[in-house]
Amino acid sequence: MANYKCNKPYSIGWHGVKSKYEYNPDPNLPLPPNNMFVTSPYITGVLDIRWDNPLERSENSQYQLKGVNLYRSLDNECGPFEKINLNPIQTLYYRDQTNNQLVTNDNVTATLQKGTNAKKEWVVCTNKRPVVKEEGQSVLATSPEDVDLKIDRLGDGNLQTVPIKKINGSTGEIFLITQPIFNPRTKKFDAPVLPDQPNSKVYVTYRYNSNLIRNDLYPRYFYKITTVGVSKEGKEVETKLDDVMAIHVHQLEKPHYIWKGIIARNRFLLEQLGERVKIFHP
Repeated sequence: MANYKCNKPYSIGWHGVKSKYEYNPDPNLPLPPNNMFVTSPYITGVLDIRWDNPLERSENSQYQLKGVNLYRSLDNECGPFEKINLNPIQTLYYRDQTNNQLVTNDNVTATLQKGTNAKKEWVVCTNKRPVVKEEGQSVLATSPEDVDLKIDRLGDGNLQTVPIKKINGSTGEIFLITQPIFNPRTKKFDAPVLPDQPNSKVYVTYRYNSNLIRNDLYPRYFYKITTVGVSKEGKEVETKLDDVMAIHVHQLEKPHYIWKGIIARNRFLLEQLGERVKIFHP
């Protein structure tokens, strides 16, 4: 018999029907909010999560609620789950989306490799990765124009912008030009600028994915929402992850709040006015 104690993924069946794995939440902790739902707004790299107010659960009235915490797992509803918010969320909505963070003048001198590989290439590596383009949410950097590299060759603070040979966006590797470059203005070859002095420093300005939502045909992102509150004793308490059902965007049989309103209205019209309406099967 499989052991589901780790996160109890099947402790509650859909539509609130209990399975043979009984749901016994800790009575000394707040309960998670009801009607947790994940939907796609049909925007690349974006997922929307909604939930009901945890104050609507009478069991949570004994706590001073601070909000909810949102946890995400990739490819597995049993975890591991990672918290994606810094502070408790005090709204009923969260948009999980791909975010590109700009890093200005990142000191990458410590990653410099002075021709130590088989091709004798000079390479520096960004401290954050993957490196992406400015206009794309998750498009990897492939062009030298996607980054700005500056070299302080003598270590005196005089920065010089230097063109690069190529970049590998997934690994953050930036390859420097080591051969003379033809200058069309002077009709001469300019010597390459390299950090070849003892006090040389290298700085890079680039963008990286601080948060990435993959554009998969079937995105396997699982979420759990816990309630955070303060007990009567003044102790901060939070719902156990094991007591929360994992949710994902392809729970098609679970209607969101808009369809719930439509169903309620259709039923009202049927009962009060006798109007012919659509019937929604569970």
